[in-house]
Amino acid sequence: AAPATAAFAKIYLSRTASGATVWWDSIKLRRATPSFSAYLSSDQSPTTNDRIDFDTEDHDHGDWFSTGGQKAAAPTAGVYCFNFSIKVEASTDAKVVNVLIRKNATAYNNGTALKTFVLGDIDAGAHVMFSYTFEALKLEAADYVNAYITFSSGQPVIGGGATESSFSGRRVN
Repeated sequence: AAPATAAFAKIYLSRTASGATVWWDSIKLRRATPSFSAYLSSDQSPTTNDRIDFDTEDHDHGDWFSTGGQKAAAPTAGVYCFNFSIKVEASTDAKVVNVLIRKNATAYNNGTALKTFVLGDIDAGAHVMFSYTFEALKLEAADYVNAYITFSSGQPVIGGGATESSFSGRRVN
């Protein structure tokens, strides 16, 4: 894994001449934008105050998403965009269900609250699906963002699969 201070770039070389010798008049390097996409690979039956376990990465340019810690840590200071898409259903009636998006939190009740989704009561067999985008979230290097679920009783189930529950982000400035 690369250090958080590493620079990442894609290099494109194109050949415009035929034959054994090739000359390039210009080679341009540009910084690749740090981005990631992760999802919950299978249903999660959390206990209350659990982190949502986005455990599978689609991609991680910049090495800033941790599947073990279920969090995205900014590789550099800047402005970031994040998208959460989560499906919550109930195997038994689930009461007072909330999903909390937090910055620099080690538990559901610390760090900085960014957004709380009040899902309320979810009857057994029913589901709620929502998506939310943070368009411009200013982070310092190593600040991190993650999601938690809280409920008072019953058993909510977070839907697994790339189209059910996902978390993605990218640096925008």
